[in-house]
Amino acid sequence: METLRDKAAIIGIGETDFSTNSGRTELKLAVQATLAACEDAGIEPTAIDGMVRYDMDEVDQLALATTLGVANLRFIAETGYGGGGACTTVILAAMAVATGQADVVLCWRSLNEYSGRRFGQPQTDVIRVGGEPQFHRPYGIMSPAQLIAMMARRHMFQYGTTSRQFGSVTMNSRAYASNNPRARFYKRPLTWDEYDLSRVIADPIRTYDCCLESDGAVAILVSRAQSAGDFRQQPVYVMGGACSSGRTGATMVNFYVKDMTVSEECQAAGEQLWRIAGVGPKEIDVAQVYDHFSPLVLMALEDYGFVKKGESGPWVESGALGPGGDLPTNTAGGLVGEAYIHGMNLISEAVRQIRGTSPNQVANAELSFVSAGNGVPTSALILRK
Repeated sequence: METLRDKAAIIGIGETDFSTNSGRTELKLAVQATLAACEDAGIEPTAIDGMVRYDMDEVDQLALATTLGVANLRFIAETGYGGGGACTTVILAAMAVATGQADVVLCWRSLNEYSGRRFGQPQTDVIRVGGEPQFHRPYGIMSPAQLIAMMARRHMFQYGTTSRQFGSVTMNSRAYASNNPRARFYKRPLTWDEYDLSRVIADPIRTYDCCLESDGAVAILVSRAQSAGDFRQQPVYVMGGACSSGRTGATMVNFYVKDMTVSEECQAAGEQLWRIAGVGPKEIDVAQVYDHFSPLVLMALEDYGFVKKGESGPWVESGALGPGGDLPTNTAGGLVGEAYIHGMNLISEAVRQIRGTSPNQVANAELSFVSAGNGVPTSALILRK
């Protein structure tokens, strides 16, 4: 079967600073991140001839292309569903360069998610509710934390998972973030006392289990594998990519399934991903797992096959995700420790790990796994040297 394996490579990454008040428009943030990615790759912005964005991004392709001075975009695409589509941006870019639709494709996410629209706030001004949310929103389950808390509590009931095990994910990410100069929590490690005393947002999710509402932008440049060696940086090859919507029509969380602790989307994406890449979970050296809420990291690790169902809690609590552990995970601090840029910063950290330039570098990292939001739908990547 023909696949995208090793037909495209990431040649440049760029980021702005991450903050709670950027003082800039989303367009300016996108431009700054793109210019940083171009400098990283050693190219002029005018070399870009394709763009992929989130459909939620305030900046459209034409506005960004005009600002950068791009003469002609030969490929224009976008992905929906917020964080679940993070890895899809790179998959679309890889498809474009592999088929000759473009030579250099820019993927980006720019947002003022703290100083502007805050995704974590409940939508209380909605007059009419349709689709699957009509069955839970009228009863007060409106914010992302409330939605995920239902899944987390069910995992605790079925498998004996504890709040301390969810907290172990947070503590791990904060430890990595404290050594990452780009991170919002740089030099600010978390203690267990601080974690235990933090406010409960939606039981069992506490303040520090939630991702950081952030202002900032991340840009990623993708080119075809054959020309990847022509750029400034060591190319990082797209070994595999997969997306999945599952069988349901719900977005983010579906309560009306046989087992709320299982993401059929992650399982389906994982099966396709491992088949395309020709490797399995045990061969992955480092992982960046979408952690908009810490309990979902445990469930994603199970659904992608890194650990058996119900066994992620003790495994994570043992230190498996930390330096020297079985699977160093979220090594820049993730979305709860570095910043929440809708998962794009997880991809840039995966690239740094393969290049050997992460502040929390995993020795001899050759295969890097990245997952997007493990709600409905989802996407994932494997990157390699």
